[in-house]
This record gives sequence, C-alpha cells and structure tokens, in this order.
Amino acid sequence: MNLIFTTSTAAEKLHRLAKQRRKTHPTSLAVALDTIAREHGYHHWKHVKDCVEQTRSLPAASKPLPSILADFLAAEKHSDPMVPASLGALESGLVIALDTKHAQDVAWPDDFVECEEVKSIAAQQIWASLIHQTDDRGESMAQRLQGELLLDQALDHLSDLRLFRYSGDMTLLPVSLAEVFSLVLSKTFFPPTHVWLRGQFHDMAYPHDLQIDGRQVYVSNGAGSSALRMSAAAGREGGPFEVLTPVQGEAGTNAVSAVSWPGSSFIPRLDVSKLEPGFYEFQVTYDGEELMMDGGFDSIRSALESAADVTGDIKGFEFGYRGITIGTYSLAMLRQQADKIARDAVATVASLSEDSW
Repeated sequence: MNLIFTTSTAAEKLHRLAKQRRKTHPTSLAVALDTIAREHGYHHWKHVKDCVEQTRSLPAASKPLPSILADFLAAEKHSDPMVPASLGALESGLVIALDTKHAQDVAWPDDFVECEEVKSIAAQQIWASLIHQTDDRGESMAQRLQGELLLDQALDHLSDLRLFRYSGDMTLLPVSLAEVFSLVLSKTFFPPTHVWLRGQFHDMAYPHDLQIDGRQVYVSNGAGSSALRMSAAAGREGGPFEVLTPVQGEAGTNAVSAVSWPGSSFIPRLDVSKLEPGFYEFQVTYDGEELMMDGGFDSIRSALESAADVTGDIKGFEFGYRGITIGTYSLAMLRQQADKIARDAVATVASLSEDSW
C-alpha cells in the first residue's frame, strides 16, 4: 500500500473524528475508523497505523514539509546564473553550511565559493531535518508550531546560515564526512552545521563520531548546539584539543529560567519585537526608562546576540518576546545559547496563544 506521511498527532485526530461519527451514525468503532480512514485517502484504519510507523522510521530530512514551508520554497525564483554549478555541488559535490557569525571571519581559499543562490533549494532538507527532529519529550517543531509561527522560526534558522561550495579539483574532493571536517577545521575553529557530500545530506545536530586513521576529528553528542568537538587539523601543534560548547538544558522548552548573580544590582528588561518577517528590533528598559533601542535584525537570535554585546554594570537581562516574559538570562547565556533561547521564546508565545501572530 502507498505511504501517506502521517504523524501520530494526525492519527489521533482521525481517531477523534471516528468517535464523533459514532454519535451521529451508531456503529462499531472499528467500522467508524475504517470509514474515516477511507474519507481521508487511506484504504482502512490499519493503513493509517502502518503509515504512522513508516513515517516515524523515516529520516527527518526525507520527510515532507508542511504546506506553508513547501509553498514558500516553491515561490522562490532561481534565476541566478550560478545556480546550476551550485546545484551540481549539492547533488554530487561538496557544500557546507556555517553559522553566519562563525563564517564572517574565515579566509576561504579560492576553492571554496559562497553559494547563497541555492539556499532556498538547500532549505528543503535543512528545514525538514529541523522541524521533524524530536526533543526529549518526543515532540517536534512541526507539532509545536503551525502556520506563520512555523514559517518565521524556519526563516530565522535559515538566515543564521551561510553556504559554501567546493569548486576546486574534483579529484581532491573528500570521500568521507571525516575528511570534510578535517579540511574545514584546518580553515576555521568552528565546524559546519550541515554538509552535502556526494549527494548525501548530513545534519550535524545528530550524533556523529568522525575519525581519520584512528584520529578523532569531530564528535557530537547529538544535543543540538551542545556538542563536544575535537580537532587535530593539519598545522595545529600539540595534537587533539577538546572544546565543550554550552550545554543546553538550563531551562527546558517553554520554561522560565530563574537565574541570580551574587551582587548583581542591574538587570534591565530586554524586549524583542517582530516588525515583519525577517525584521526585528529590541528595546532595553530599566525602572520604566528606556536605556537602549536598536533594530534591523534578521532574527530573534541576532537581536539577542547584539543586545548581549554590552559593557558596564549590566549582568544580564529579563527577556521578553512580543510582550511575554520568557526568562532571565546572564549575558554569557544570551551570547552562547541565543539560538535555543530564541526557539524557546517562539514556542512559549505559541503555547500561550491560539492566534497566529
């Protein structure tokens, strides 16, 4: 039988429809379930359950996008003359994605070229992996957010990435993900967030342990930005070195963190507002007085990172998004976990309102 992408949430909705149908058309639950299943394109209720299991086993990046994301990408134009070359790199060469703030200071050699022109094509797999990845409660972003809220979060995530394709001698193209990381980590301290190598997509948010000749070049624990990285790239002396990135989990999704700093007497409020998709501003106030305002940021994360880049006696911020208090964070937490805090803010707003902002 054909596979219809079906989440457990979608199956539960069909189950509720069957129970409602029995109130107006007395019959057995089994008959009602089969009837509702056929009305929604399935052969019978067992087909629904089989589709749920098959959907669950699919890699996140291969799952279809919700219509609001798919329609957005379908409307994108690809008229740039460099699209064919960059698309070829996605399909059979090498493309890497780096965090925007990490990519700005990298002095790439001539054999790496930025390929912004295929970002909306690459977004198909980036977004699918992002929104279908489940958290420790078994929930995905696609289940938590809908409509414009989901699109905003997906666009925020995409705006934080820059793509580069390998344009050098194809006989020297890496043959493994480990070789890619050895190459990239010889150019920059920060590893890629996503890799397209010889037609295979790799989201580095998932667990990885990459080695070359027994030498570990990268290891991730799979907890998103919480990753252990080890590198012994060519040219570095002293062998492998270890870096622990900030561990997520100080505050769970939708949780308001309570942080106190001994002797801190100055923790103003930071409010981030969305003016339109991809355009944000922030305002800092203390005791009812405005201290600072700035705008033109392309994401919540960018606004948080900019606000956290302050000096003086400010120890942290009480952070609010769209008028809703999200939590209190130290400057270090805002700098190091801006992406997670931004996602938590969007999820919190979504959970407190049934309306689309």
